[in-house]
Amino acid sequence: MSSTTLKKIAEWIKTMVHKIANLIPRRFKREPESAPHVMTPLEKELARKIQQRQAREGRPVDTRTGGPNMPKWQPCDICNRGAKRVLKTSTGAKYHCTKCNNNMYVQAQ
Repeated sequence: MSSTTLKKIAEWIKTMVHKIANLIPRRFKREPESAPHVMTPLEKELARKIQQRQAREGRPVDTRTGGPNMPKWQPCDICNRGAKRVLKTSTGAKYHCTKCNNNMYVQAQ
């Protein structure tokens, strides 16, 4: 046999051993740090602060196409039913949903 044939056979054996070793489950496999859907305490705190800020500022509405007026109806934050405009301000409008009795403020952009 020539040396190139021996090299090819050795390479083939090496790849087969490597494939077999990958099929065998490892005993001391390292566990992941945490699952991707589990929130860390820092992420929980940041999410809480973001929700508080959004509740304080209101949901923004793009009024560029309609001018300075706010739409007469907006979807409710809770039940997604149409909420009617109650009061217009210079920065937005207040809406009231009769289904869930929710008052919300929507900020104009």
